[in-house]
Amino acid sequence: MRFSQKIKFVKIKDIYPNPYQIRRSFERKALFELAESIKINGVLSPVILRGSITGYEIICGQRRIRAASIAGLTEVPAIIVRVGDAECAELSMIENIQRENLSIVEEAEGYYNLMAYHRIKKDKLQRNLSVSNERINEKIQLLNLSEAVRYKIEENDISEKYARELLKVHDEKKQLDIIDEIVNAELTYSKLCTKVKNEIAAMIKNEPLKESLQKNIVSFRERLSVYKNTLDKTVEILKKSGAKVKMEEKECDKYSEFVFKIYKN
Repeated sequence: MRFSQKIKFVKIKDIYPNPYQIRRSFERKALFELAESIKINGVLSPVILRGSITGYEIICGQRRIRAASIAGLTEVPAIIVRVGDAECAELSMIENIQRENLSIVEEAEGYYNLMAYHRIKKDKLQRNLSVSNERINEKIQLLNLSEAVRYKIEENDISEKYARELLKVHDEKKQLDIIDEIVNAELTYSKLCTKVKNEIAAMIKNEPLKESLQKNIVSFRERLSVYKNTLDKTVEILKKSGAKVKMEEKECDKYSEFVFKIYKN
């Protein structure tokens, strides 16, 4: 990794999002408060960028750049770094964890992407991000929830403790219904645990399958959810690179089929 020797001012119009940035949302109120501070004091801490064909990509400082733009600035102080994709993704993740900016789903996807796409081993993540093996495993387990459930967890700011209870219910519709109850009925954690136990008991009673067969079905669903998440991320990266791509999914009796279509025009 190489850093430039000095801070330079870079025009905001030449700065583009980092395709490996896992943070998707910024709290509007906090963003505008930062913009007001920048109007008075300027951007006190330089952002970190790397060069690209079209200009610069953000590694650290996306929130500051957005706030600076809102404040009316046309350029920001920056340090230019020469790094590859894996280091870029890792630095972005480090910044977000240190600033506690990520939702539980974003953090889970961040760990998974670093290991799956960039082949960074878990022990290296533990050292570089200063996180425990248990924390990484617990977050990644949340990716066994469907995309619809994860979206609703983020949308309603559901805590990790509540989200982990949902993992015990292997039915997307029931999970979504439970989230509605958590939000609308202000379901306490103890009541949630009781409800989940009742749902599991009802599912076992209503599904006269052998225990071994039930475990196989659950295991496949969990693995398929992770596989699909990987493919979705691949499509997202290809689209950000400018490709016109579409993924089609087909459920068959003995397998699940995924077809990628990359259009020439």
